[in-house]
Amino acid sequence: MAWGIFIFFIGSLWIVAELTRLDMGSYFALGVGLILIGLNLARRSIGTKISKFSLGLGVLALLVGLGALGGLKLPLVPTIVVIIGIFIVAEAIAKKESG
Repeated sequence: MAWGIFIFFIGSLWIVAELTRLDMGSYFALGVGLILIGLNLARRSIGTKISKFSLGLGVLALLVGLGALGGLKLPLVPTIVVIIGIFIVAEAIAKKESG
């Protein structure tokens, strides 16, 4: 289902970009981030293990998209380093709480 939403989303943005001649890059990043995060929330809700890779990409895309819409251009490599750090800390906290 996520793939279908993703393909639909790409096509829709492409059409809007062609009709309006606007750059849709920030909306693309935002949408991809929401789709990937939603995919992992759906996995968790049915008891399937989440993918840290796709969740990380989703968070990165979401931050880049929100930053671009807000007029802030986030530097890619430092943003990736921050996200990796957040995931390491979150995993350590989750392991500590689970015993």
